[in-house]
Amino acid sequence: MSHQESPDTRAARTRTLLHAALLDLVNEKPYVEVSVTDIAKKAGINRVTFYSHYSSKDELIEEIVEEKFNEYFAIVEYIKPLKEMERLMAALEIYFRKSLYHIRRNMKFYRLLLSGALPEYKDRFEGQLHVRLKQILRKAEINGGVKSPVDFDFYVEWTIGGSIHIIRKWLAGEMSTSQEQFMEQMLLISAVSSKLFGTSGYGPPTPR
Repeated sequence: MSHQESPDTRAARTRTLLHAALLDLVNEKPYVEVSVTDIAKKAGINRVTFYSHYSSKDELIEEIVEEKFNEYFAIVEYIKPLKEMERLMAALEIYFRKSLYHIRRNMKFYRLLLSGALPEYKDRFEGQLHVRLKQILRKAEINGGVKSPVDFDFYVEWTIGGSIHIIRKWLAGEMSTSQEQFMEQMLLISAVSSKLFGTSGYGPPTPR
């Protein structure tokens, strides 16, 4: 007796093929030049099947972005604004390990996103990072009981801009750094940064 796929399983497999096909194509040429015919051919299906799942390539890319963003920001939510340095660093280590694994597993997507090939989604990604990071750091500052001497918005801009830039270079192979070395450096930077927001009792210099 032959085993047949259920409609749900078949639909999920088709969507996975279409996701992969679009990411492959957009890494080869600009998104505006990719057609539904290109995507269907790359995925090994016909246009009728494509349109049974999506109304357009824009709906397809929106689904891909939403899926990856949900996965990534679920990891970001793991960071807790803890007062104790040891617990904070333990949480950060788990966050960096999980996020780097996620990024490496979805390398084609993040290379595309961070390269600026899809500026609307890059801006959305950075915007969500701003919101989440501000919430975490603001709570950390409150929990630490110390007002940071560093301008809050300036720090957030610096952190996000620097992180995105260095991750983009790492994904592009412009840094001869292993994943473990990369994570170690990110942890060291985070250890220094966390002192600016009261997580280790660090505050403005005491007046003499």
